[in-house]
Amino acid sequence: YWYEVTKLLFKWINRRSQRNSYTWEKFLLLLKVKPLPKPKIYFSILSA
Repeated sequence: YWYEVTKLLFKWINRRSQRNSYTWEKFLLLLKVKPLPKPKIYFSILSA
């Protein structure tokens, strides 16, 4: 799930102009400086 969100964020950041704003390597460096929060499971649908 976290990886899919990261790919979508990369896609939307690169849509800001006609040319690519970030390469995947630059984007990973950005995530090291400003990391995304890790997802937490608050409710399990399996135990409901």
